Amino acid sequence: MKNIYIYGDSFTGKTVFANQFPNVFFLSTDGNAKYLTDNFVEVTNREELAKALQDFDSEKYDTLVFDRVDEIYDIIANGIFEKFNVDFAFEMKGFGEGYTRPRKSFKDMFSMLEKKLPKDFTVIWLSTEKFTESVSHLNGATIKTFIPTLDKGTSQFLQGKSFITMRSKKEKTIKGIQYVLSCGGDENELSGSRVPIKNKKIINSYEAFKENIGGQL
Repeated sequence: MKNIYIYGDSFTGKTVFANQFPNVFFLSTDGNAKYLTDNFVEVTNREELAKALQDFDSEKYDTLVFDRVDEIYDIIANGIFEKFNVDFAFEMKGFGEGYTRPRKSFKDMFSMLEKKLPKDFTVIWLSTEKFTESVSHLNGATIKTFIPTLDKGTSQFLQGKSFITMRSKKEKTIKGIQYVLSCGGDENELSGSRVPIKNKKIINSYEAFKENIGGQL
């Protein structure tokens, strides 16, 4: 399957962009998909997630969107915490178990999808964003770096599996606010592509995205 990883702040067009792909179905945790399409299922717990994945028919659709993957991870983690009767990761017995178990369960879900979906099937993973701050050793300035909200280890795994990682954002122009996708080249954010791209920043649209990767998807 072909994975696309997109993160960004709320109201920057992530769901709208994903909905422009061919024949889309959403696994929605925040309910935003219902404003755009009837092709969605809302997921709020591990049982609903398992059923949604089991019932999904890849012959009826060409694109599956996890909106949002950071909340899907939380659903998986909370299911594990409930099983062990704890509320937080640090309460799990065993060194790092509160992090390794959810990460493994997420990878198991990913592996199941790889086996179930055709190789040319598109999966889009959407996450909100957060930022980290560090101090430059050169001039003492504060450096802000934008990264997905998704658990760090899982985010690294997903980035490694995706052919492109993009950040959605809004920019002020002389014509007003423009919605864009950053595809790499900005040291203050996590983004990049494993396929040749024409531009490192494009307008937030499926046609612009497809043209940027040479028309092949």
